[in-house]
Amino acid sequence: MKNKLKKTIGSSLFIAAILLIISLAVLMPVLNMLLLGAVIAYGIRPLSNKIQSKIKFSSISTIISIIIVVIPLILIFAYTISVIMEFSYSFVSSNHISLNLNQYTNIVNKYLPSEIQSSGAVITTTINQIINDTMKIVFNYFLDFVKSLPIIMVKIFVLLSSTFYFVRDGHKIKEYVFSFIPEEREEFFSKMIIEIKTG
Repeated sequence: MKNKLKKTIGSSLFIAAILLIISLAVLMPVLNMLLLGAVIAYGIRPLSNKIQSKIKFSSISTIISIIIVVIPLILIFAYTISVIMEFSYSFVSSNHISLNLNQYTNIVNKYLPSEIQSSGAVITTTINQIINDTMKIVFNYFLDFVKSLPIIMVKIFVLLSSTFYFVRDGHKIKEYVFSFIPEEREEFFSKMIIEIKTG
């Protein structure tokens, strides 16, 4: 039992699993942007190659491709958010969030049947409370959004950087990862890869 436990803990698969878990824990906040950058890069690469046939520098053609494709997507997203925020601000300022419906109770009561007129105040209060609760939820959402703006900016930076890297040097990822392996450990990592592949 003890030898089996030592063999399991010392195996390449166990070490790879631990390293993968640690890597995911570090990269989790920006992992979705890295993956999105890889997906966008897959679509941008043909455009970058076409531009590179006219401009001989790969970095410049990649930057131009990102400007043509990714920057407009981010601007559309930012514009949509600003329009929503502007609309909500104008809605709230024109309707005054407190929305005291008690002044309209008499008008509402005129249109209600006589049996329900006595409960008109209760209906009006309930509607007022529902509207106020809804507006609180909306404003809390926008407040949380404003608080998360720094994180969003970091994610946008990671998206642009990963897209740039994947478009320009995506085909070199395997070589890049293996370049970090020390020469004296290459045999160990080769065995680990074979062990992982065979299960």
